[in-house]
Amino acid sequence: MAQDRKSHYRNISRVDFSRPSAIDPSSISYKLFTKNSSPKYTILTEENIELAEFGNDAKTIVLMHGWASSDASPWFNPLKDAYLSYANHNVIFIDWSKYANMSYGQSCANVQPVGEFIANFLIRCGVPSQNLHLIGHSLGSQLAAFIGKAYKKKSGKKIGRITGLDPAGPSWSNESMTEEERLNEQDANFVDVVHTDIQIYGFTYPCGHVDFYPNGGTNQPGCPDDDQNENCNHHRATKIFIESVNKKVEASEVDFKEDDEFNVFLTPKKTKFQVAVFGEHVDTSVRGVFYFETNRSEPFL
Repeated sequence: MAQDRKSHYRNISRVDFSRPSAIDPSSISYKLFTKNSSPKYTILTEENIELAEFGNDAKTIVLMHGWASSDASPWFNPLKDAYLSYANHNVIFIDWSKYANMSYGQSCANVQPVGEFIANFLIRCGVPSQNLHLIGHSLGSQLAAFIGKAYKKKSGKKIGRITGLDPAGPSWSNESMTEEERLNEQDANFVDVVHTDIQIYGFTYPCGHVDFYPNGGTNQPGCPDDDQNENCNHHRATKIFIESVNKKVEASEVDFKEDDEFNVFLTPKKTKFQVAVFGEHVDTSVRGVFYFETNRSEPFL
């Protein structure tokens, strides 16, 4: 049974990019938060985008929700608050819920055209590409990838950083999917990925410059063991990343291996051992796969 479950995710039909929905760009909403926002946030539109007041040279954090969700996702506000309390950041909530709340296969197909429209919008924002940091959870991670691909194609520049929080695995893990068709290290100048629910809802394999596998990437401490609660593992990536904004935790380098029975092994490096800070404060020059352990309940780090 366990092996069937481990192999099942790779046999789900690949993403069919040939059948996206007709996308209305005005159905995608953008809320801008700054340290001194008054009112609470500014709704960015095609009409006011070039007049929006972004903090000079401030890092701009762009948050993307996953499938069957919206910008009311429970991790948006805590992460925004963490960033605004830490430094003078801009934070943008993207709501693409009209196209993320369809069937899973349809929503997956939609990330490509939605990503192109969001890339156009971010280019018009005028924020320097190196100051852009896209953070997506689950299907939002794959959306971030397509924003990065389109941004580079349209502007000739790469987005500064993409963080994938347990990127969506079903369909994206199909063996026929190429790197160019999903999140990979070419999508930004730096791509870091957090894996907390591999072989179920999350993407199993390393796909960034740096990939973190807390607690081995599955069965997160404090999450129920039964199959009905795997979203706990899937969402743990968001919770520990939020904590990383104001806390630094070190992770140890490991080798990643999957055997013929789909068992994943993370083996400590025996030579040229590296240590990396997890999360927001990771050294963007570091490369590799890393492991660390968390607590069963908050604070996890």
